Amino acid sequence: MRKDIDVKIINKDNTLITIRIYGSIDMYNIIDIKKKIIDTIKHNGSYIVLDISKIDTIDSSAIGFFLNIYKICKDINKPLVFIKPNDHIYNIFVMTKLDQLFKFA
Repeated sequence: MRKDIDVKIINKDNTLITIRIYGSIDMYNIIDIKKKIIDTIKHNGSYIVLDISKIDTIDSSAIGFFLNIYKICKDINKPLVFIKPNDHIYNIFVMTKLDQLFKFA
């Protein structure tokens, strides 16, 4: 993975998976994290928490990625909650109306 992005599985038990993403997500590094996160979601836990509070910046590919994660969780009946990002990132969710689709804690 590139230095400006990191993914850590910070909680993993039979019920809850918490995945924390650090850094910036863009079209250049999204491939690095996509497989790890999607594989973790598909094969672990019943509830998914995606902690995006440590993300600095995102581009449109990250929005598509979050929508993909949402769809996967919905298709396999795993509730998904996002840990609220910083105000700048959250405003992007508001402008795209994804704050109405995603659940934030």
